Amino acid sequence: MFQRSIHKPAEALIADGRFHDALLANCPNTRLMDLIARQKLLVRRYELIYFNEPRFFERSAEQHESVIDGLAPKDLKASALALRENWTCGLDLLIWRVEDGGGRQSSGARGIAAIRRR
Repeated sequence: MFQRSIHKPAEALIADGRFHDALLANCPNTRLMDLIARQKLLVRRYELIYFNEPRFFERSAEQHESVIDGLAPKDLKASALALRENWTCGLDLLIWRVEDGGGRQSSGARGIAAIRRR
C-alpha cells in the first residue's frame, strides 16, 4: 500500500504508520510504546508535509526496504541503522521545506547536516 500512495500524502501517512506499528507489534515495554506513540503524534502534521514531496516519499520507501532487507536475514544491526535513518532523516528535510518553502536549504538544515557528518 505504501508504494501506491506516492501522490496521496494522507494514504502514505496511514501506510507509514502501519509499517512502524508492525515493527513495534511485539514490544512488551508499555512505557516505551507510550513514549513512541506520543512522539508519533507530535510529528504527524509534519509527516503530511513530508509525504507531499514525492522525493521525500521515495526516500522513505527506500529506507523501509532497507529495514525489511535487514530483518529478512536477521541482520538486526543493519535494520536498526536503516530504521534510525528513517526516523531522523526527515528532520532536516522538513526544516528545509517548512522554513524555506522548499526553496533553498535553511541554515537549520545545514546545521543538522553538519552535526550528522561528525
